[in-house]
Amino acid sequence: MTPQEIVQILASHQDWLDQVRGGARADFSLQDLKGFSLDKACLREAKLAGAVLDGCSLVGADLRKADLFSAKLNGADLSGADLTGADLRGAFLRGVKLDGAVLTGADFRGGAMLSNDERHDDDTKDSNDKRLSDANTRGADLSNATMTRSKLMGAQLDGAMLNNVDLRKSRLDGAQLSGADLSQTNLAAASLRDVNLDGATLAGTNLKNANLKGASMVGVDLDQADIAGANITRSSEDFPPDIQEILHRHFDWIDTNGASGRRAELIGMDLEFIALSNVNLSGATLSGAKMNGANLSGSLFAMSDLSEALLEGADLSRAELEGVSLRRAKLDGAKLQGAQLIAVDLKDANGASTGRLWPANLSETSMKGADLTGADLGHANLAGADLSKAILRDANLGGANLKGANLEGADTTGAIMPDDKADAQQAAG
Repeated sequence: MTPQEIVQILASHQDWLDQVRGGARADFSLQDLKGFSLDKACLREAKLAGAVLDGCSLVGADLRKADLFSAKLNGADLSGADLTGADLRGAFLRGVKLDGAVLTGADFRGGAMLSNDERHDDDTKDSNDKRLSDANTRGADLSNATMTRSKLMGAQLDGAMLNNVDLRKSRLDGAQLSGADLSQTNLAAASLRDVNLDGATLAGTNLKNANLKGASMVGVDLDQADIAGANITRSSEDFPPDIQEILHRHFDWIDTNGASGRRAELIGMDLEFIALSNVNLSGATLSGAKMNGANLSGSLFAMSDLSEALLEGADLSRAELEGVSLRRAKLDGAKLQGAQLIAVDLKDANGASTGRLWPANLSETSMKGADLTGADLGHANLAGADLSKAILRDANLGGANLKGANLEGADTTGAIMPDDKADAQQAAG
């Protein structure tokens, strides 16, 4: 196809859009347009299914509701283009430039990958459509694309290949990304509110300061992702059915004083970023559980076992943790303002006090940089704990065991320290 032919088709297409008599909708389906310059071209609602557009320049082009089903756009420059509502199912976009592009509601799900060689002269429109609809269902390939500050709100990207893509400061609110490969992708400061990431791969993904509020992440492993400063909350309903059932049974066990239900055992479970504020998890076994970034504010954990649990950056403000075991747990950067980490007064079978205390166990616990402002750690066992650079303003550590604890750089302004000054001095040194 020559440049003159393309100009004529685009002119006729504009007439069609303007409803001028004699105008015709542009049809570049399965055409080889490799390397052409179509900057700012009006291709709104144009037919480009299966077209080869590798290396094309489409900067600022109007591609709203365009049919790009199975199109090949490898290495194309679509910076600033408007692809609102475009059909990009099965498209190849490896190395494409989409900086500042608008992709709101675009469909990137699986589809056919065709070339001119697959079209025969005797093909009818119906047979072409059948081949397009019946071919493989692999997600769109956007590997190595640059898409900084792009708008992908509500885009359909289920199963898409988005590995090593630059999506910094982009907006993907409400996008469908289930099963997508986002490994090594840069989503720093991106908005991902209410996005569906179920089953997505996030190995090496940069989510620094990203907003994932309301995101669904069933079956997602965040261990290898950088989530520093990210805003992530996961409702308990977003977790696998077995975890939901364990929680429901535990709440029933609490409500009926053990008459029905069952105490929760969530040993080593992945509960990262779970939202469980103001619930009663007293007596639960959560040893080794992954709860980084979890919102547990105001919840009850009396006599619960959270030993060796991962709670970095978790919110435990105002939580009641009487007699809890947090031995060797990781609470670096956690919020524990006003938390109650006091000892439990042990009672006999008749409910009378025995005079014995069961202290909260935080021995060898890491709480580097944690905020314990106003927390009550009376009689807590903090032997060997790392409280370096922790904020302990107005905290109560009366009667606490600080033997071997690290308080280097900690802010203890207004804090009540143990009566045993020798232990306190040893810890501070």
